Amino acid sequence: MEFDVLCAAKENAKIITRWRRNLHSIPETGLFLPRTASFVQSCLKEMDIPFRTYETHSGISAVLGDPNGGKCVALRADMDALPLQEQTGVPFRSCNENMHACGHDAHTAMLLGAVKILKDYESNLKGCIKFIFQPGEETGEGAKSMIRDGILEDPKVNILIAMHVDRTASETVKQGDIIIKRGPMHASNDTFEITIIGRGGHGGYPHRSIDPTISAGLLINALQSIVSREVDPLASAVISLGNLRTATVAHNIIPESVLLSGTIRCGKEDVRRFIKQRLTEITKGICNAMRTECEVTIRCGEPSVENDDSVADIVENAAIKLFGSTQVHCVQEQVMGAEDAGYYFQVVPGCLFRFCNPLPFSDGVIYPLHNSKMLLEDLSLYKGSALLVQSALDYLGSP
Repeated sequence: MEFDVLCAAKENAKIITRWRRNLHSIPETGLFLPRTASFVQSCLKEMDIPFRTYETHSGISAVLGDPNGGKCVALRADMDALPLQEQTGVPFRSCNENMHACGHDAHTAMLLGAVKILKDYESNLKGCIKFIFQPGEETGEGAKSMIRDGILEDPKVNILIAMHVDRTASETVKQGDIIIKRGPMHASNDTFEITIIGRGGHGGYPHRSIDPTISAGLLINALQSIVSREVDPLASAVISLGNLRTATVAHNIIPESVLLSGTIRCGKEDVRRFIKQRLTEITKGICNAMRTECEVTIRCGEPSVENDDSVADIVENAAIKLFGSTQVHCVQEQVMGAEDAGYYFQVVPGCLFRFCNPLPFSDGVIYPLHNSKMLLEDLSLYKGSALLVQSALDYLGSP
């Protein structure tokens, strides 16, 4: 008899919602999440699920099925929050100075839900399912740390599936709908810092100085030409300058130096490499022409998240099987925010799908992620759990 995944998920809807609200009230940031990890471990113990912990972070992993009996699919949820003071006013609001303003509490609860649904079905699994509860997504260190600690081995992971809540609300995408994109899904995230060094002096005698602000002004415009004139218009890329300051605040002093910093977001790794190269070349060229010196530092963050077509097919077909084709949307638009699931996808093929569940604030506004008034509708979280389960079963070929 075929396992009715959606029915099993609905039976667990209330506990998944309760888990999410409990997690929402104890948000923690970074790689070490003692209260969050303790809560997840207590849930796994209550379900009689063996799990593994790690010394270098608060990550948790568990396996259901036979690690030696076939393929292995990993299901991943991030657990960390943001250093943001919550203003939602909900009864289960944060008890500290942090906030789950990116839905990671929901991701964790939905993965726990998937564990609970699959526990009673474990003997029927063909192969195994690895559950990854990951810290440190917001800092970009979590996935790297878990990969370094062997999360994709023993048993070896063949594919990985992850999810993210979505704020989309439109005539076509409704509450509880699933959003899937093939290829580039989330952008890479690199930061740059440029110091332009001149020779300071009196503002009334600029010829006696070497003015770094002129180099900076020319550079601001020139950097924007990389995306507009050197990158394929159909490729996703953006260079944003977030900070500009000089070594002085006086109006009549030509500063000794100027600091510029910003972010580079790209949809594909080849575009990412090209932009970083051109940013350095253009900066050095302009500074050389204007007789200033420069120091360029580029800090590499998360890689782009590129969904594998075959894994996306599995998720899409599973979603249609559960919810019908009208609730599943395959989109072309890429998200320019970063997500460290890209580190996993550099090692194994995978798919990160989005689950639409926005909730308006009391003023009627659906606030974005990373906002202190962000709310999400958690009564439908069982759908996310169901899709994780169905996708895993379909990949393994379990009935």
